[in-house]
Amino acid sequence: MKKLLCISLLILLLTGCGNKPKEKEQESLDKIAQEQEKAEENVYSVMSQMMVEYQLSELDPEPIELPFTVTCNEKEGCTYGKGRKLDLETVPKSGTFTLKDESLIFEPTSDIKMENYSCSISDKNIVTCKK
Repeated sequence: MKKLLCISLLILLLTGCGNKPKEKEQESLDKIAQEQEKAEENVYSVMSQMMVEYQLSELDPEPIELPFTVTCNEKEGCTYGKGRKLDLETVPKSGTFTLKDESLIFEPTSDIKMENYSCSISDKNIVTCKK
């Protein structure tokens, strides 16, 4: 009887220990996926702000001309034109965004650094970020 109890406990211990690394591995993957999603959201945020800035400029005496290029870096923020700043909640570490025409399509690029991710914009305005 004692042997059966010991074997049962041993099996439970071994089975329980085998699941914990898988759970931690899954938690780590979930965290990475959340960070990646956040980086992509931040790039979309910059793109959205650029679209708004462009559309609002049509009311100015000197509207923004297309292509509308914004250059970002961590120290100076994001600027366009003659040193005008684009106020953003989250600033990429580096990157160039170019709104190419009235259809609000951006030039494809892969030079955007957001947090610890390298991000790109496809020819259909789809953002992808990778470590």
